[in-house]
Amino acid sequence: VDVSVAILEGHAARYLADPRAYPRGLAPGEIELLREDETRALVEGALAAVAAKHHPRARALIEGWLEDGDARVRAAAAERMGEAGGDLKVLAMLARDVDPRVRVGACMGMGKLRTESSVESLAQLARDGKDVERQIAAIRAIGLAGTAPPAGSYDVAEQQAVASKARLALVLLEPDDVAVKAALDDVLERLH
Repeated sequence: VDVSVAILEGHAARYLADPRAYPRGLAPGEIELLREDETRALVEGALAAVAAKHHPRARALIEGWLEDGDARVRAAAAERMGEAGGDLKVLAMLARDVDPRVRVGACMGMGKLRTESSVESLAQLARDGKDVERQIAAIRAIGLAGTAPPAGSYDVAEQQAVASKARLALVLLEPDDVAVKAALDDVLERLH
């Protein structure tokens, strides 16, 4: 986790492979692209590690990456923000990002909050027929919110209330799009 914290604090370059370690014959531009991919992978892995380990500074470390120039990093940060108990308002704002990957990541982050408020916000997004991809992500995130967290202690009564709200939110949806309906059917089947 200490390495993950260092990476998120801006020290990723220290953990990248030496440029001479790349295959011969690659142009400098190709090496730079590989290093950018490597950096992104390090950051995404570090975000996952601090969130999963419930590092005391996880939320602050993750928040710093929500405005990154790379949409894939913003999406990963948004999703991990839910695991770190992030701010629902921030995630709801990210669910309206210009990049669809960030919108999906934000929806998943909201689902990982596993609160009644996050289910309500996700239900609004699931009813918004202007963005099918976000509708599907919101439905899947409602399903996620309706399940118990993978580990750790949690309030069983609170989780049951969230699960009930999630099932009700899903049952009340009446999507027009075939792909959205298929996602809804899939999530409902898994929740029963």
